[in-house]
Amino acid sequence: MNRLRIFILSLAVLLSGLAAHAADEPPAPAVTTAPVVLDGTELFRVRGALALPAAERAHAISARIAAFAADRSRATSALRITEAADRSVVRVGDQALITVVDADAELEALSRQQVAELHQKRIAEAVGRYRQDRSPAVLLRAAVSA
Repeated sequence: MNRLRIFILSLAVLLSGLAAHAADEPPAPAVTTAPVVLDGTELFRVRGALALPAAERAHAISARIAAFAADRSRATSALRITEAADRSVVRVGDQALITVVDADAELEALSRQQVAELHQKRIAEAVGRYRQDRSPAVLLRAAVSA
């Protein structure tokens, strides 16, 4: 019985020491993110900045991707990534769809280039689905079944 009491007291002292240590450290600031969406499907999430909150950034990116998806004259194979010293940009032609910076990559625990490649792939897949869902054959089948 004495051993159990000593163990419980030791555990209580240890836990109170850990709690006191944790209270000394300031909490990590929360990173706000918002979803980039095409046709109701979340493609990925982006973080914001003081000058451009996450929701505004995500909305602008979503709008550019939607415009690209609606323009069938621009192939998904035209998506490419350009690199600069501090950013990777997913583009279609001369238009930037999304700029990825190191702070974005930190959220994913990947390199900036890897995040840009993943975004490029998700955009291409989503745009392909978007266009397929709106193809004449699919629309005709939907109209007939309705």
